[in-house]
Amino acid sequence: MMSRTFAAACFTVVATLSTALNVFAQTSTIGTVVVDGAVIWRADVTVPAATARLGTALEVTARSSRYYEVIIPASLGGYGERGIIARSQVRIAGDITRIPARTLRGDPPVRVEAGTARTDSTPAARGSDVQARARRRTPIQGLLSINRVISVTANDFRETVMFDESAEQGQTETAYAVKSVKGFSAGGGAMLSPTFGIGASVERSTASTPAAFSGAIPHPFFFARPRNISADINGLKREELALHAELRAVWPMHPRVQIAVVGGPSLFRVSQGIVSDFAYTQSYPYDEAQFATSDTLVATKTRIGFNIGGEAAFFFTRQVGIGAKVMMSRATLDLPIDDDREVAVEAGGLSTGIGLRLRF
Repeated sequence: MMSRTFAAACFTVVATLSTALNVFAQTSTIGTVVVDGAVIWRADVTVPAATARLGTALEVTARSSRYYEVIIPASLGGYGERGIIARSQVRIAGDITRIPARTLRGDPPVRVEAGTARTDSTPAARGSDVQARARRRTPIQGLLSINRVISVTANDFRETVMFDESAEQGQTETAYAVKSVKGFSAGGGAMLSPTFGIGASVERSTASTPAAFSGAIPHPFFFARPRNISADINGLKREELALHAELRAVWPMHPRVQIAVVGGPSLFRVSQGIVSDFAYTQSYPYDEAQFATSDTLVATKTRIGFNIGGEAAFFFTRQVGIGAKVMMSRATLDLPIDDDREVAVEAGGLSTGIGLRLRF
């Protein structure tokens, strides 16, 4: 009696497992990724969920004209979530017709043939219309950023001025120290495809630029006996305003991690405090001269340059995260001092920034 009961129980278990396997076989199958770095997108929004290597096995649960719906494996950071992947990037092992057909995010809206009555009252029709409207309302993926920026490039420069006095030629030289320029930047961008996008950012930075002034003043009585003067001049300010246009190439390393390379033209506007003139004192027998005062002005110039860099971002949620950016930007500007005098300065340089990231 016990043996018959045990046999019946075994038969029941086997039958149940067989039924479950048949149901599973009818609703899912296994696909193999055929390209390296295939992007698995979130099923609900245009955000990369994972990147699969060549040969990765994926459980496929639905199909459409463009995509497969797959379960993101734990090895790619998934916890049972579903995503979508382009059909061209997956090879199906088995009968593809066993995979249920379904309209997935990103599919074109269903066209209604002319003369065909709409059945809006049916749940399926209402569901299709809701999905189509949701797709039409889905915006292009965008990113906003706010950064604290520090330039690590020293843009020191100097100016040499020649002048005539006492039938000889004198000379002055002013060396400006532009060590660390600090500021803020804010920018935004939009993705035109899963891996390429455009963006722009504006950056403003300021710094104090002390100057070391020195000069050789001709002697009023003797040739080739110049008097040397020198002084440290403080209170000179520098402001850089830059508008960077950016082309973006993005690599989603993980649903929470995103790496990008950016580059493009930049428009720089530099305002720099400049020593425009000086005065000195002397007394008989004029063998020495002493620096007295200096005149300063603010010289401004705008010039087009370039920018190139990279950034990485980590998102705590789907929309909010932090990021770091390294950029190299450069432009050379000739700052006008008067009608026949100008000085060349460098703008930009290697800079780093860290701040808030928002995506939508």
